[in-house]
Amino acid sequence: MRREAFETPGEVTLDLRVAQGRVDLEAVPGAATTEVELDARGNDDEASQLLDEARIESRERQGGYEVVVHLEDRRRLGFSFWRKVEIRLKIRVPEGAKVQFEGASADLRGRGRFGALEADSASGDVEFDDVAGDTTVNAASGDVTVRSIDGAAEVNTASGDVELGRVGGDLVAKAASGDVRVDDAGAGVKIRTASGDQRIGGVTAGSVELQSMSGDISVGIRQGSNVWVDARAMSGDLSSELELGDEQPVDDAPLVELRAASMSGDVMLALLVAETISTTGSQMTWLALPWFVLVTTGSATRMGFVIAAAVAGVAIFGLPGGSLLARIGARRAMLVADGVRAPVMFAIPLLHWLGALSFPVLLALVFVEGAFSGPYFAAQRVVVPELLGENQELVGRANALLQGATRITLVLGPALAGLLIAVIGAANVLVLDAGSYAASFLLVTLFLPRTAPAAQDDASRGLTAGFRFLARDPLLRAWGSMMVLVDASWIVLFAGIPVLVFEQFGRHAATAGWIIAAFGGGAIIGNVVSYRLLERVDSLLWASLGLLFESLPLWLLPMPIPAAGVAGALFLAGLVNGLVNPALHSLFTLRPPAAVRPKVMTATMTLSQAGGPLALLAAGPAFGAFGARPVFAAVAATQTIARVIAATAGLRVRRSESPALSPP
Repeated sequence: MRREAFETPGEVTLDLRVAQGRVDLEAVPGAATTEVELDARGNDDEASQLLDEARIESRERQGGYEVVVHLEDRRRLGFSFWRKVEIRLKIRVPEGAKVQFEGASADLRGRGRFGALEADSASGDVEFDDVAGDTTVNAASGDVTVRSIDGAAEVNTASGDVELGRVGGDLVAKAASGDVRVDDAGAGVKIRTASGDQRIGGVTAGSVELQSMSGDISVGIRQGSNVWVDARAMSGDLSSELELGDEQPVDDAPLVELRAASMSGDVMLALLVAETISTTGSQMTWLALPWFVLVTTGSATRMGFVIAAAVAGVAIFGLPGGSLLARIGARRAMLVADGVRAPVMFAIPLLHWLGALSFPVLLALVFVEGAFSGPYFAAQRVVVPELLGENQELVGRANALLQGATRITLVLGPALAGLLIAVIGAANVLVLDAGSYAASFLLVTLFLPRTAPAAQDDASRGLTAGFRFLARDPLLRAWGSMMVLVDASWIVLFAGIPVLVFEQFGRHAATAGWIIAAFGGGAIIGNVVSYRLLERVDSLLWASLGLLFESLPLWLLPMPIPAAGVAGALFLAGLVNGLVNPALHSLFTLRPPAAVRPKVMTATMTLSQAGGPLALLAAGPAFGAFGARPVFAAVAATQTIARVIAATAGLRVRRSESPALSPP
């Protein structure tokens, strides 16, 4: 055992670095000395070496003293003897001492009243009685317990639970799977959890923002406080035990501004399933419809015309669809779109079997299906902030979940379509797509809650309101222009996969299916990573830098690589797409005010599809004349140029909108 004692009158700061073991601190009222007791038990030689090498010292600093206790973490050096040594550190320190702690698996206990607390721990627990100043704790799997904090508090943990008694200042807490409990909050509160529950025993005044992906939320409001509430749930029920009335708020009473959002359970599951089923059918059609045209006509040019008709429907009816979406809201727009697309899609195989499907009729049906797809895709974005509010991180994480689910369709849809085409034929696959629209309609009807559309103002009126906003916003103006080129090139690329398989890979529909599915597989992984990262990164910076990389794998496609190489290139492109798109879509969704947002979304959809018909009209003959790979080279070049320009614009806007980044 090693003991040290230091005269420490005045303010004391403890600087502790202990990787493992147990650290017990005691704050002693009226004390003027700091006593350190370090004990290491186990292998005698190793314990003796640890005690000798431990850095224990006191140094005078302005206004007081700093007591340092550093125990070298030999695991970083490749040694394992700490596993054989049990470490126990006890420190008695004057009351009001500040604590700075860094540990791995070491538990930290503090008895008495301390001045401030900063702790970083991996798997160790942190427990304190009383902190007079601010408290900051970062933990991975350890629990955090502090019974009283006079100042502000910031606590971040992954799987550990957080229990705080009284917090006098502002509180910020983030947890993944751990629960967060606060007995008494005296100021502003911001808590975010993934699967953990949140409970605030009492709050008197201030802003309270609570966000949970799947946990329960409970808040107690002190009697006598005025309350303003914005509570949204994508799951379960919202309930209140407050006695609400028609009386005017008391002017001098404290005000609690409560914002609570939860996005799990039946409604979230229904939304995920509905969009997944509907989009799976669409992805099956993306392969089945071109294959149907190629098999029945033998013409790549006619195939290009059919896909162009679908894209033209999206582009031409984008603006009227935006007005419809703004007027009736996202939920009803999704119902109208699926309610029309189901019978229209079913009519294609039905008329084919009846011998009544002429090429002009096919073009007309595909055009109508595309016309109602635009409002549906825009409603998919608008419905999230309608349910969850305007928080960019929460909307971004919800988008990551929804995109992750719908990206699964890029794996299931084409792969399943390829197998089913070989077994039951392309026409029957189109019947399944019609059924997917009907299933989505049923799920949205039964489970998605009704939400009122945002009230319209002067700026949001008129068919062109969305375009006017895009033209005024420097970021969306640049990114909207990019989308015309990028999305048109994506349409050409995926339309070219069946052509490539017809030309070079044995005309096997299953091959085309799993090549397209590779993009979806990469996108799913990207969405999972993005979901974890969005709360830690700047969305605009993340999206702008990601744009620079997404087109790079596409340069492999013009090369004479086998089918597995084509799938690998699309997997990499999908991976970056999944990393970037949740942040990009959240920015597109939340930058416009709620009143004009539906028209901005449909204007964006119109722009994204505007170049598609022209590109496909040119690509169809190009596929027939030159084959797929030269067209893929044009796609890679187009995307590279467009993305570099858009990324540059995004970084420029970020600098101009962030004062800290702007030059003096």
